[in-house]
Amino acid sequence: MRYMKAVFFTRTKHVLITLICVISALISPPYPTQAATSPPDVLRAAVPNFAPLAYTQNGKPKGIIVDFLIEFSQRAGLDMNITVAPFRRALYQLETHNVDIGLLYKDPKVKEIAKPLMKLIVNKNLILVRRGIKIQQRADLFTQRLAVLRGGYFQQIFKVDSRFNYVESNNYKHSITLFKRNRVDGLTGMAAGLLYILKHNDIQLSEFDKPFVYNSAELWVFISPQSSFMNRIGHIKKTLETMQQENRYKHYLYKHVRPEWVPEELRD
Repeated sequence: MRYMKAVFFTRTKHVLITLICVISALISPPYPTQAATSPPDVLRAAVPNFAPLAYTQNGKPKGIIVDFLIEFSQRAGLDMNITVAPFRRALYQLETHNVDIGLLYKDPKVKEIAKPLMKLIVNKNLILVRRGIKIQQRADLFTQRLAVLRGGYFQQIFKVDSRFNYVESNNYKHSITLFKRNRVDGLTGMAAGLLYILKHNDIQLSEFDKPFVYNSAELWVFISPQSSFMNRIGHIKKTLETMQQENRYKHYLYKHVRPEWVPEELRD
């Protein structure tokens, strides 16, 4: 009899422990989220991984936008956590509220998930072709073989028009390699990015003809509607506007892309 009672209580104890474990697993998140572990008063920002706008060096964020945001945080009196990520990941972080603000190019996808706060800058999208090749209009591009970043802006445009002849590259450095090996006639990309990578690879602008400005892209500051900083949106916007009026972005632009690198026709 005593043996049966002992067995009964032992089995009951095991059942109760199992139930407690199951209930705990159901009500607890499988892993801690960033929102739960980040200090509530830290403004979290996502910026595109695109040198010289933003990149990582020795594990730390660097670049034009990063320097701009550091000054912004000091002026606004806010602690800030800056994440450098590819466009799609930065967009996902904004959508899932893992960041409060995103500095991203104006795109229909971004407008669906975040509130546009203000336009920060306008970047020129360039096409640089080998010296001697004259590009005066869009139609002149059809006879040239151009390097485009895989998954980038120009690839999205060119792939829907069979008249364009292009080669995909992994990054700007790869594009330069293709150019040096005469596999392409020209390079495509954002002006600051192209000028930055050319200078750091000892490629002179004299190797190219006059830059062709394909169009421009607007870089905006977006804020998540779920951000706890929505109640301070006026203060954030005013600080950004003051910095914009003082040309602080251009100050940091010319810190990373020196004025003498920029052709006269590309200067604002």
